[in-house]
Amino acid sequence: MQLNDNADAAKITARIKDIPKQHVKEGKEEVLLHPMDKWHLYSDFKNGKIVGGAHSIRLAVWYYRRICITVSLYQFHEFEYGEK
Repeated sequence: MQLNDNADAAKITARIKDIPKQHVKEGKEEVLLHPMDKWHLYSDFKNGKIVGGAHSIRLAVWYYRRICITVSLYQFHEFEYGEK
């Protein structure tokens, strides 16, 4: 669904979120609008809120990389300048 430039996505989501419940009474599904440019970063939802996706994986890899670099620099420093 493409929105007009002046459309408010939050208001439209509030209006359309209960459409599946009108057709399937025992269902718990809800409809929400999610921008296409964020599909690859934020793809995991729980109760209509973003809980993860590729973004959280990239963040974990970034932290792991920073820890590895820090440990490597510490080991290099100890090897070069440690007590002999």
